[in-house]
Amino acid sequence: MITKATSIIKAVDAVHNCLVEYYPTFLDKYECDEEGLTLPAPDKYALALSPTAIEETLLNAQVAVWIFQSTPSEIYELSSGTPTYKIGKQRSFIECRIAYNLQSNITYKPEGYLDALTPNDILARRGYYYVGAMMDTILSKLCCTAPEGVINQVTDISNDFAGSVFEFGTQKFAGLASVVFELDQTVSIPVCGP
Repeated sequence: MITKATSIIKAVDAVHNCLVEYYPTFLDKYECDEEGLTLPAPDKYALALSPTAIEETLLNAQVAVWIFQSTPSEIYELSSGTPTYKIGKQRSFIECRIAYNLQSNITYKPEGYLDALTPNDILARRGYYYVGAMMDTILSKLCCTAPEGVINQVTDISNDFAGSVFEFGTQKFAGLASVVFELDQTVSIPVCGP
């Protein structure tokens, strides 16, 4: 059990550490199916998300990941604990957003397609693989690698979104994909004592 006050940062840290350790392995599996799935370097996992942060990072990297709380957490069950704290079951929502550059000179024609994909279509398609590998990583590794008491389980995946392409800088294009994980946590919540 962890304190309510630090539950979100502990969840963010657990997701961060799990991704740095295991995301490249799962992404490597998809690299066989889809070329150009650049791995994020271990120092390209950030917490502060802004359009400027995305642009600045992509100017210096092929791919980067941001991990942050997407919406406020919710206490869905409250039980007695001690005279100084109660025990709560909490849903926490952690988003992982991936931004990635277009690699030059890549042409790709998926099986069954009549024509090669445009550069923007290649960017959009890569996003689905980035999100898929992220889901594989978090679902199979987060609960067994998080510090004891931080994450009980991954209860849901929402807002799995890929296929977005945006322009930044001068004539540079990047793809954007994201997924939100709903995590179950047990937290202690201070209360006024007698």
